[in-house]
Amino acid sequence: MSQMLWWGKPKRSLRAQAEHERKLLVTAGSEVESSVSVIDEEFQESRQQGHLALGWSASIDNTRFRSTLIDCGHHHLLLTTMGPSQEVVTGLQVRSLESLRCDAATRDGDGGLDVRR
Repeated sequence: MSQMLWWGKPKRSLRAQAEHERKLLVTAGSEVESSVSVIDEEFQESRQQGHLALGWSASIDNTRFRSTLIDCGHHHLLLTTMGPSQEVVTGLQVRSLESLRCDAATRDGDGGLDVRR
């Protein structure tokens, strides 16, 4: 199991950014001739600490991915959890989102970090 946290200044709408991020994942899997599947064709809209968020799931071979993109106003946060089963990935994603705050990232630029392995 691992998680990645990315943040960046909004350069497009939340939906357009979510579509871009999901496409990057699918393209990465396709380029290495892996079996890629987008589990959520429609984005799952929610509120995370009062902020609009879009979530989706995908798989590349035997690895499951769960991503949530949060609109924090002055920046977007993207939390992606990767692991062997959808249930475990979703459980960790939900617990992490409960403690993640929009001020967890800098306002001064784009960045990212591996938050858990």
